[in-house]
Amino acid sequence: EIVHNIFIVDWKEEIDLSKDYPNEALISLEGGKNLRIHNIVACNFDWIYRALINENAIEKVNPKLLRALLARTYQLVRTDVPSRKLEINYALLEEGLNGENEISKIFGITAIADPSAVNAEFPYTLTQVAEELGYSYWNGAYNLLDRVKEEKKIDIQSSDNKYHIAIKTGKNSKSRKYSRNLVDLLRKVKDNEDYIVEL
Repeated sequence: EIVHNIFIVDWKEEIDLSKDYPNEALISLEGGKNLRIHNIVACNFDWIYRALINENAIEKVNPKLLRALLARTYQLVRTDVPSRKLEINYALLEEGLNGENEISKIFGITAIADPSAVNAEFPYTLTQVAEELGYSYWNGAYNLLDRVKEEKKIDIQSSDNKYHIAIKTGKNSKSRKYSRNLVDLLRKVKDNEDYIVEL
């Protein structure tokens, strides 16, 4: 059956009034399925906008229904403003733009589909990282992070990466969480083993 609340508008510079234009369109979907929708051929959109306007006040709206719709409308995304210098690798940029579904990686835009996955991937506070490494206080792990910064010229806490994530908890406050990868990395640093930082 035709889907009554979906319309496609086909704009033409000139309309031939003696010609019959199709009033339905067929859209191909995945799996060999099709969708029948309304088709409008027009040279001017004004009358379409006027037809869609509802000038009457909406009455008897159920607030619970509105809240339920609102809850299903918004997705939580992180939007930290970059404050560090950005160096662009144009070859990587071009490769990403030519790849399917890669544009979100280029812009660094993503949605948290499963917020609990963040806690699973970054379960440690810095104190807990220190305890895993045999220290009594958080500063044991902090000193190892400083050593990485000095030896490798990489500040792990300056960005979200496989070792660390900063979750905004207020206007000017953040909660830092750390992954098992950081524990393994800092254990190598502590034991004076060779290590590589892969952000």
